[in-house]
Amino acid sequence: MLVAAVSIGITSPTYAQDFDEDDEIVVTGSRIKKKDFISNSPVATVDAAQFEKTFSINTENLLNTLPQTVPGLDRTSNNPGNGSATVDLRGIGSNRTLVLVNGTRQIPFGAAGVVDLNTIPTSLIQNVEVLTGGASSVYGADAVAGVVNFILKDDFEGVETNVGYAFNEQGGDGGLLNLDVTIGANVDGGRGNVVLNASYTDREEVFQGDRDFSTFAQFDDGNGGFINGGSSGSLGTTFFNFARNIDGPTFFENGVPSNSNGNSFFDQDGTIRPFVSTGNENDFYNYAPVNFLQLPQERYTITALGDYEVNDNLEVYGRGTFSQNRVDSQLAPTPIFGFNTITLDGNPFITDESQRLISQAFGDRVTRALENPDAAFNAIAPVMADDPLLNLCTNCILDTDGDGILDAAPLSNDVDGDGIADFATVFLGRRLREVGPRITQDINDSFQITIGARGDLSETWSYDVFGQSGRTVRALTQLGNVNRDRFQQALRLQGEGTDNVVAACSDTNSNGGTIDCAPLNIFGEGNISEDAAAFINTAVASTAEFSQEVLQANVTGDLGGLRVSEDPIGVAFGAEYIQVSSDFRPSQDLAAGTIAGFNGAPPLRGDYEVYSVYGEASIPLLSGMPMIERLTLDVAGRYSDYSTTGVAETYKIGGEWALTENFRLRGNYNRAVRAPNIGELFSPIAEGFPSATDPCSAAGDPDAAVAAVCAATGVPQTAIGSPGINTISSQVRALSGGNPDLDVEKADTITFGFVADNLVEGLALSVDYYDIDINDAIAAFGGGAQNVLNVCYTDPVNGGAGSQFCNVINRQGGGLIESISLQSQNVASTEVSGIDLAAQYSVPISESIGEVGLRYLGTVNLQNDFTPFSGGDVVTCDGEFGQTCGEPDPSYRHRFTSNWSKGKFDVQGVWRYLGAVDDDAGAGVFSTDSVGDRSYFDVSVGIDVNETFDLTIGSNNILDSEPPIIGDNAEQANTYPASYDVFGRSFFANLKAKF
Repeated sequence: MLVAAVSIGITSPTYAQDFDEDDEIVVTGSRIKKKDFISNSPVATVDAAQFEKTFSINTENLLNTLPQTVPGLDRTSNNPGNGSATVDLRGIGSNRTLVLVNGTRQIPFGAAGVVDLNTIPTSLIQNVEVLTGGASSVYGADAVAGVVNFILKDDFEGVETNVGYAFNEQGGDGGLLNLDVTIGANVDGGRGNVVLNASYTDREEVFQGDRDFSTFAQFDDGNGGFINGGSSGSLGTTFFNFARNIDGPTFFENGVPSNSNGNSFFDQDGTIRPFVSTGNENDFYNYAPVNFLQLPQERYTITALGDYEVNDNLEVYGRGTFSQNRVDSQLAPTPIFGFNTITLDGNPFITDESQRLISQAFGDRVTRALENPDAAFNAIAPVMADDPLLNLCTNCILDTDGDGILDAAPLSNDVDGDGIADFATVFLGRRLREVGPRITQDINDSFQITIGARGDLSETWSYDVFGQSGRTVRALTQLGNVNRDRFQQALRLQGEGTDNVVAACSDTNSNGGTIDCAPLNIFGEGNISEDAAAFINTAVASTAEFSQEVLQANVTGDLGGLRVSEDPIGVAFGAEYIQVSSDFRPSQDLAAGTIAGFNGAPPLRGDYEVYSVYGEASIPLLSGMPMIERLTLDVAGRYSDYSTTGVAETYKIGGEWALTENFRLRGNYNRAVRAPNIGELFSPIAEGFPSATDPCSAAGDPDAAVAAVCAATGVPQTAIGSPGINTISSQVRALSGGNPDLDVEKADTITFGFVADNLVEGLALSVDYYDIDINDAIAAFGGGAQNVLNVCYTDPVNGGAGSQFCNVINRQGGGLIESISLQSQNVASTEVSGIDLAAQYSVPISESIGEVGLRYLGTVNLQNDFTPFSGGDVVTCDGEFGQTCGEPDPSYRHRFTSNWSKGKFDVQGVWRYLGAVDDDAGAGVFSTDSVGDRSYFDVSVGIDVNETFDLTIGSNNILDSEPPIIGDNAEQANTYPASYDVFGRSFFANLKAKF
């Protein structure tokens, strides 16, 4: 008789768990209890043994090896990263994967509504069920890509302890220590059970400088190879030569230094020279060595579970979990870029020659008086259009004679007339190593408690009612930030404009710092004093609180005599209330964005609630007929009312056709939704000023068609084609952030395939096709300010007056662009499709040889497309990686596991395979056009030492395979460290004691 509710798992038979034939069971993807129930959705099961055999103390390490997932954030996520660990089914976003514990929602850790897997106690996991395909009708929003359900042990009796340690062969680094203890007991003659678990995890850091492949940040050399690169924000200060075409000093050729990038660089003695940007011996700062390759972690978890049977019809139960997770990240010292005004004439930190060179290239000058300003403006407009960065300078000089060289003019701030400006406004970059590295200390405290009651209403009907409350508090401290205002203040020296300039701040006020202003010598490596570093340094911190409250009532049973065939119709229905809130409170510098180092972050506060009712039915249609062993129809629906987006309806229709007891077809169609999270709804509006050209201005050179759209969108006829309506600096004011008018994303998900069991003794296999099509996906609107302008005025299909692109462009009365709104909207779409393959074979060979088991999970990607807006260009990411697609998404990947067991021994080997991927920018754009396939092999040996002790030892990446080296299109550490093993061969051992 067929039992158990899961599809082929990576560690278990197709019908994975052992049940008494009278048991009724519930499988992830349905709330209906039923004997002989088999899931009609693809569900892969990972049992507890796999976590032990791979020493996956952090659950994401194992989940990321499943072919249904694309790696989310993990132990390598230093930048980007936030200290959390996430799971991402199908690679369409962790916010579209719903994480459950024992079938109920796990508490997220922030405004994005994503669960940090660090909050789940690994040693209590009984198994993990991974359902792919929409499940919103059963579980509500967020289950677009699927559901990951962690099922915990809840009937443990005795004492069990684990002591485990892992480390990397190379350098003996990256140590991972795990300690845990579980205590369980039955009470009152077996009517109840209580379980208490406590665990401690300590993970050591590994730096990028600890591996040869990541010691230097790699640049593409333009010839298909790499050079040692880094950042132009160097230790000795880079001056970016935006003031081009000025007749300048010796090594400036028409204002441009003789090397290719046109920038200047300061040596330690205050002399200036061209910035060297070619070859391995260059002036770029190598930021890689001090960046973390593996983030250090310290984690504590305490979990308690209990249940008690009050009577035959009432059982009370509860679960409480507390976790504290501390994960630090570290980046190279702050690089500061931007326009700053420096004291020049008489500056004691730089040589006289350097003062003269900077003055001639960057000193403020007086524009020649013109009899016809309008004509002069029109004459220089093409020059400015060719080099829009000219408009960023306050010192740019007009070219009135049209010879392409800007006119010379007297310095406006040369009081003593020596030809050197008293001050200059320059665009500079400086690596502030003297301030120290940028460190984020992230402490996440999470607490969740569930209390419920369940029981039987009759022989065929049962109920389950529970309440759940959770809260996370995230405390973040940032070290190594710099206050931009104090940085500028420390560059202006006393005596500016006189012959008595001294190394002291012209404004000595502390300006909110811890000490009075100290002068800042940025001219050369190591020249910033301790006092100056302390003055510009700023302490930054924030606190974020997230809470989730859930009330839920479920009833399940069958309709008795109301049936289509001889088997009863199984049903489940219920109601649910969810309330979530988030409150992010940053310190002043972080909120105001007046820092360099990390990004500014304004306060964010919001909440919403949702009321839902839902139901599902499993309807047996036919059974016991030739070629129809069983034919079942499954339907489900949910009606939800969100306080933010209003009503959303989701539904499911599917079923199975068992041709024989051992072969069946299955399929499902789901309408799923994802409600916008608090960040997407309520993030404050932020300003940005990207470079852009107005198609309606002279710089845009509008033709008749464009001019017609300009007029239709409110640009005065006299202003069309005028230079006056392009912004003064060729920039526009772009507004981005949350949007309270967002609606839910809508997804249509389809799965269908077959399951075959025991067609050959011991062999089981399944093949399932999946397709997930997300419409009205939430994304920043328009693909950037310039793209919005281009589509509005030049795209006859998607643009034009009244289009969504033109509607977000706000102009002043004279036609000048006031702002462009790039706030999130329901404008994007995503479609992924593929085939999941699963097979396993388990057979006892002989008593002398033992038992052999083979298990295989594979995925063939057929499609992974993203469209940023309706009518926009489709971004294809199947089999690709890169700056657009991000993490590699091979067209094929698999996980193959082999086991041999005999007596006290159990040996496992794992083959993890990732197919080849191509760069999404196309051939010839970057040095790395493609990355070949990769295989990783892991092995472990389990030994039952005696009745008390079990020992597991093993090695991951036993062949010591190295990651692919990628240049400018890498994510971090010159590769994609979440996809490709960056640590090399590692070893682990775990001793389990049972009492």
